[in-house]
Amino acid sequence: MWSRPGQAEATVWDSRNLDEALRSYSVRYHEITGPVIIVVGDHDRPDRESIPLAKKIPGAELVLLPRTGHLVPHVRPQAVITAIDAVATRTPAAWEPNHALKTPAER
Repeated sequence: MWSRPGQAEATVWDSRNLDEALRSYSVRYHEITGPVIIVVGDHDRPDRESIPLAKKIPGAELVLLPRTGHLVPHVRPQAVITAIDAVATRTPAAWEPNHALKTPAER
């Protein structure tokens, strides 16, 4: 898919606009109320982004994986699965993906 012109164009657009978008979103991080677990490798410079982010989101949990770089889902998939499972157990039923598909009587 990377060779498709539309994909290349979208990647360029994302790259150009990412910093501005992140700045505009970051002022609202303190408003996040859902459960948040940030999983990051210790070789990915967590002091630059992940640690400050965890401090801005109320109740966020930071999982710092030793001897791990940027591609956490590829090299430490179980850590990601564990974090997803932990968030799922803390998430109200109304957030479940299939919740919107059910009638009020089924909920």
